[in-house]
Amino acid sequence: MNNNQARYAALLLKTRRKQKGWSQESVCKGICAVSYYSKIESGTVIPARSILKDLADALEMELPEFETEESCKDELHAGNQRKNSLKTETPDLTTEKTSSKPESTRQTSSSVSPQEIADLWQLLRSGHTVQAQEQFSEKLIPGSICSSARSAPHPELFDFAHPCSLDMLLLMSLFGLFDLFSVFDPEELYPCLNNEQKAVCSLIAKDFDRAAFYCQEGWILLMAAFGRYQARQSDYQVLLRLEKAYDQAATEGYPYLMASASHIMGIVCANILDHPGAKEYFHRTYRLFNELNDEESLDQVRYNLGCLALEEGNALQALQWLEQVKSPSVMDLQKQVICLEWLGRKEEALLKMNLYKEANHAGWDPKLVDQIFELSRIRLCQSDWIHQEAYGKLLLDVYQELTRTHTHKGFAQFHLPWVIQYLKANRQYAKAAAILENFPGKPLFTLPEAS
Repeated sequence: MNNNQARYAALLLKTRRKQKGWSQESVCKGICAVSYYSKIESGTVIPARSILKDLADALEMELPEFETEESCKDELHAGNQRKNSLKTETPDLTTEKTSSKPESTRQTSSSVSPQEIADLWQLLRSGHTVQAQEQFSEKLIPGSICSSARSAPHPELFDFAHPCSLDMLLLMSLFGLFDLFSVFDPEELYPCLNNEQKAVCSLIAKDFDRAAFYCQEGWILLMAAFGRYQARQSDYQVLLRLEKAYDQAATEGYPYLMASASHIMGIVCANILDHPGAKEYFHRTYRLFNELNDEESLDQVRYNLGCLALEEGNALQALQWLEQVKSPSVMDLQKQVICLEWLGRKEEALLKMNLYKEANHAGWDPKLVDQIFELSRIRLCQSDWIHQEAYGKLLLDVYQELTRTHTHKGFAQFHLPWVIQYLKANRQYAKAAAILENFPGKPLFTLPEAS
């Protein structure tokens, strides 16, 4: 057991003691002096395994069976798998202290080996964050604990005795499946961690500068930069940090991580209307994902290149990119419909609209999707749409709903030109000015006057 492992064991003892509402004296009676136990909890001393075991028995709990580095390597080579996993029964934390030993038999619904945990960390280091999250939530978290919606298990259901419990807790919290800080004080947890784990803990706490300080690996730098982007920090500072993540990923030899950093750089440039920069990053991203034969990621780049061309008023080029998307989502189809509308290809646009109900609606409210496509249908089928009160009400309702949802604000900005077009056509200049003043951005393009 190394120092970090001993500190983690001590932190588990302290957490369990507080859950039970016991004093330090009641826990260590007959085992060690109160002053010595206090030093164990604070991490000042590292006790013998036998004392840790006696304290754990007194608290009616089990501690992880920490492995040495060499023994872990031997086990991984042999392909053995431990049978410890997450508990399926909630321990009774309200019972009075007794002399009984911890329950030795626990139901398990999955087996997690150190190799599986190591593989997940490697997926993260190489930039495959989504794949790591899918594998973790689908394979490593038992269905008996997590619902179909994959809600996080209650802390009391978690098996802290598992030899990989610390790594599992960090990964679950990183993926939003667990609230790490509902169990541990972060400042008490940090001394138990290595630098990479400290960086992950900082990412969970949304302390992105601290994460980058602790670990300079490409994936940490990328996630820290992306966290800054989501927090709406300076786009130019985000770009600088993404460039650093890209360079580090190149040094480490992780092309997928390079492509991910490049893609986000393209999105940031597009958001600040630096179209030449966005094109450069998107085309570089396209080449990388093409070399990796990653069609799903290529579809995302094709969509972004199509949107970029659309924002520049080049509907034909936009349509060419968007029609290359192998698995179009509802928003892919919406942009294709708009391209066809601008090109005057009304019949093709209406035919394309018929496909949207069967497309991927992930992340979208079906009612809102229906309303978005209804706006296109009205413009395609009704000649006086620009002065229709019903069209204006629907357009403003859609716009306001998009602005309320953080993940859809880019789509709100895309709809902004139509909002301003309608208001100005109906002499509502003050309302148009107020919307432009309040929106954190500007219209992406100017629409021609409606006939």
